[in-house]
Amino acid sequence: MMTMSGGDADSVGRGRGKGKGRGVGWTWDWNWKWNSDWVASVKNMHKTWNKAFHKRKLWRSVSKPGKLVYYMQPLVEHLFDTWMQPLPFPTLLKFIYSWVLIFFIMIPMLYPLLVLLSYYGIFQYAAEEHFGLETPEKWDLLGAAARLWHFEVTNRKYLLFVSMYIDRYRVVITAISSTVDYMRMALCFVFS
Repeated sequence: MMTMSGGDADSVGRGRGKGKGRGVGWTWDWNWKWNSDWVASVKNMHKTWNKAFHKRKLWRSVSKPGKLVYYMQPLVEHLFDTWMQPLPFPTLLKFIYSWVLIFFIMIPMLYPLLVLLSYYGIFQYAAEEHFGLETPEKWDLLGAAARLWHFEVTNRKYLLFVSMYIDRYRVVITAISSTVDYMRMALCFVFS
């Protein structure tokens, strides 16, 4: 047995001494073997920290909005990474890709809304057809859907005006995004 700065007989082989600070009153037994409990706890700690959060025991205590935020994090990080991409990735493509990503991020909120609207439509249909109840115009979901479905522009001049307006804004948006790309390219050349 080797003793470093004294120690009582109880501390032999256990790595504990009577001192308060580190290295004070420690004894060491050369025949001491690794404590299997300590090794197991270190391995478990390693497994725990390498384990994904949704596979840990703590996951059961997370609220539903917290779980939703956890699952949306990769998509939000991907959205930020999209905007941090270097120049060959054009700005207009970033906008389109961002809207697709935002749609997927919003799906957990849009899906319950769609289910609620569907059930309200079924309830309204049953109330109107079987019980003869009339819903107010503000709450008439089926009437609004029918008006939207059968909507068409009959004035040809107005239709031409709308298509020209859409083309105009498409050209403006393309010009702005190209300007942003050229500015980014110029700044890359200046600061590189």
